[in-house]
Amino acid sequence: MYNYTQEDLSFIELIEDINFHTENFYGSFEDYLILPTFLEKEISRKQTNIMQEIVDIRGGKRLVKPIISSPMSFFGKKFGEKLVERNFIYSIPRINKSIEERIEIYKELKSKYYSPIILSVGAKEEITDELVDNSDILLLDIAHGASKHSVNFLYSLSILGVNSGVMLGNIGSINGMLYLLYFAAKFGFRNIYIRSGIGSGSACTTRLNTGIGFPQLDLMRDLRNFLRNLNSSKLGRYIENLSNINVYLVSDGGIKNYGDIAKALIFSDLVMGGKIFASREVDTFDNEKVFYYGMASQYAKQNKENVEGDGFEIKNPPNVEEILSGIEDGLRSALTYTNSTNLEEFRKKAKLVRVSSSTLKETYVGF
Repeated sequence: MYNYTQEDLSFIELIEDINFHTENFYGSFEDYLILPTFLEKEISRKQTNIMQEIVDIRGGKRLVKPIISSPMSFFGKKFGEKLVERNFIYSIPRINKSIEERIEIYKELKSKYYSPIILSVGAKEEITDELVDNSDILLLDIAHGASKHSVNFLYSLSILGVNSGVMLGNIGSINGMLYLLYFAAKFGFRNIYIRSGIGSGSACTTRLNTGIGFPQLDLMRDLRNFLRNLNSSKLGRYIENLSNINVYLVSDGGIKNYGDIAKALIFSDLVMGGKIFASREVDTFDNEKVFYYGMASQYAKQNKENVEGDGFEIKNPPNVEEILSGIEDGLRSALTYTNSTNLEEFRKKAKLVRVSSSTLKETYVGF
């Protein structure tokens, strides 16, 4: 357990009083389209590079497809194996699985595949060398990540000598991101993943129940722009330490189709999806349908307190292989429409245009 110092409290007070979000309009994925430009090179979609470099908990660098499955309890080993064999990132869920079960899944998959695997833990679980040794990225899976739980998590890992490959979240503001970065810098972390998005999941009712949230795509834009312009912010003597950390932004939630993934990757390093992965390989597939539910819903929680999620059926879901191919194809195509051959170029060249409700009707098939 970490105890705040007076300097910590001074920083918290500073960022609490600053409004970092100043735009007149904030929107999510349906409010924007990516502007098509031209393709100057004779390159096919298959020749584009959609790999993203990441850093694991041991400081090793990996190249992966930049998509992560959300740690939903029904995304079991059978589902996860399909992801890692194609170099996507699988999150081993913590809900309804013991630490021993999670570690066993990690060991089984790592014996066959090189792709990085995320191990999810809860706020009350003890952080041990065994957890560190059996994860490529360790995720603290809590609803409100900009909290003292995350500080304790970072502190515990720093005592074990960890300074990389840790994912925190979820956060929904620049203020929340800065809270985490401050303590990550204080405890000597070099790399950190920040999972971003509050209330944007398809089975999440947080925004309806609490009024809390931020439009997902522009949240990612604000976070990315702030990191790029950190030196011009109002944080004075704290800037040097904050800017020394390599931050991987993870956009979590709001993905309704493959094109949303391309939009999210303009500002994020990785995209986490839930409903987009509903398939025949998930544990709740039965009788030609999947039952999909949020991890804060009554279907996942052992008690009925603080329910902020719901559940619904998805009929005739595809195989996960079809979904993974669709994600890859859509992202490769998005790169060619913006004269990009890789994700680094795409992030520099892609431009968004705001759209109207009439454009939304025009966008969908059968309008």
